[in-house]
Amino acid sequence: MSSAGGELLRVSLPLPPSLNHAYVNIARGRKKSAAAVFFEIAARGLIGDAMALRPLASLANEPLVLRVEIEIDAIENKGWSSGKSKTRYKRLDVSNRIKLVEDVLCSMLGIDDSQFMSVTAVKRQGERDGCIITLSRMEGS
Repeated sequence: MSSAGGELLRVSLPLPPSLNHAYVNIARGRKKSAAAVFFEIAARGLIGDAMALRPLASLANEPLVLRVEIEIDAIENKGWSSGKSKTRYKRLDVSNRIKLVEDVLCSMLGIDDSQFMSVTAVKRQGERDGCIITLSRMEGS
């Protein structure tokens, strides 16, 4: 399988809400939660700023690679070393945070998420809660 080619876009975003907290039920179905709307507004601004600095040619029908690096300030449960916590790592599911990132990125770039041939999610300790997204062309295509 081919890997990522040249980097097209790299931008730091706030931590997206999990899909469990991205939608709320209302009388007529579902709508985006306040947390999802906040993330979308912030992400659109940051992606727009990054695109202004490095304009992209049309990516329609291009095979793409997306990397989502989720950073949290404390990845390990505080009580782990003393035996007070059952699990070593905080319960933060990275895979259910990718969809909101994909949706905002696709709407900003005018592409479809079916163009992502590879999506990688990484969870790591960082200085702040947030995520870094990197978009690249699929190498060898």
